[in-house]
Amino acid sequence: MNTAQLITLWYAGLLIAAILAANFLEEFLERLVFMEKVEKGLAQAKSGKTTEHSKIIERFRKKWSK
Repeated sequence: MNTAQLITLWYAGLLIAAILAANFLEEFLERLVFMEKVEKGLAQAKSGKTTEHSKIIERFRKKWSK
């Protein structure tokens, strides 16, 4: 990820807004969504909600062999 360009807005010596520059916002949001999905998957695995490798292969073959 590139170094984000931060735009800050100040009023009377107080920070009132901090905004990522538009060209970095999309990449930041994509990474945030990815990290949330990874955390969700790790929690599912920890709680035993997993699928056997052979079942995953079977799903992919059915989906992609059409």
